[in-house]
Amino acid sequence: MRVPQDTVIHVEHLPGVSRRRLAAIIGGQAVLTPTAAQIRSWRRWAALAIAATIAAVIAATGWTGSAALSGPPTIGALIAVALIAGATAAVRLVRTRALSFAPGCYLIGAYLVDARRPLLRVTPLARTQPVVRRWCGHHWLRFATAETIVTIPVGGRAALERTLTVAHADLIAYASALAIGDRVTARALDPIAEARDRGGVVVGRPDPR
Repeated sequence: MRVPQDTVIHVEHLPGVSRRRLAAIIGGQAVLTPTAAQIRSWRRWAALAIAATIAAVIAATGWTGSAALSGPPTIGALIAVALIAGATAAVRLVRTRALSFAPGCYLIGAYLVDARRPLLRVTPLARTQPVVRRWCGHHWLRFATAETIVTIPVGGRAALERTLTVAHADLIAYASALAIGDRVTARALDPIAEARDRGGVVVGRPDPR
């Protein structure tokens, strides 16, 4: 058995059993749980951006009755920024509704899962270049893959040591399982194992919905 390649697949193209298991893993309802995570709450940012947009529109119409056209350039620029922010947040909120879990980046078993958008990127840790960064007393794990860079916060020194210990143990267990052909252990440490064929290639198809 070989280490699978980096996989990019739309969440709706994963088999239903794979989507449900991934959602359970990220939600902490499975035996395998995220070792570390960087969660993005687009719902919160969308609400703030939309509220800012509404406030900007109200302020603009109340400025002179003709929106920002007759107001100072600064007012017009602020309104334009608020409108763009609101539209961008709304679009991202709609896109992430396809996910059945919180969008973000996750260290799961022997894999790094970039689920910031419905187009998932699932990368074996063995194919990344992890580096520990420290900033303002907090530690971050920076993973460089073939196509992108993912940074996940892990907290203080103790949390970093726990995270590295678990990640190292999972990686060694996965490598050993691949070496001896232990598919049960390898699948247990793979968040989308149900979608792979015997060669490790992810086989997906569009959701009939």
